[in-house]
Amino acid sequence: MKHYRRIKGLSPLVASTILVIIAVIGGIILYQYYNGLLTSLTSSSETLIIKRARIIEINNTTAIAYVDVWNPSSYTAKIIKLIIDANYNITVNKTVPPASTIQLIIKINPTVVELKAGTKHYISLAYVLRDMLHYTELYQVIVE
Repeated sequence: MKHYRRIKGLSPLVASTILVIIAVIGGIILYQYYNGLLTSLTSSSETLIIKRARIIEINNTTAIAYVDVWNPSSYTAKIIKLIIDANYNITVNKTVPPASTIQLIIKINPTVVELKAGTKHYISLAYVLRDMLHYTELYQVIVE
């Protein structure tokens, strides 16, 4: 006749507590995942992006800025100004259709902004998208 050892299991209280802890941790992980996913899907597509920019000094009185702008959103954006070094604003009236890229060509007086070949400047665009004013991230440009 065989004798079996008696193996004791966890008490129902401890087992229930462990299951509740696992469920809460799983819920927190799922919440963080979906919250981050939703934020990334909605926020990143609602901003204009400067893909490339160049400023070329033609002479002492004329410089030209070439700015390629991408609109990844599904709404038309209206660019209202080009900002150089946060203190010089050039009025622009250009629309960017949804899901497209355009090139802005803007004439600048280099003596007002102190644009000289080899100097570093930061540009940004102010634009209206869905009736709200937005700004692009700063883009570094070295004058050619």
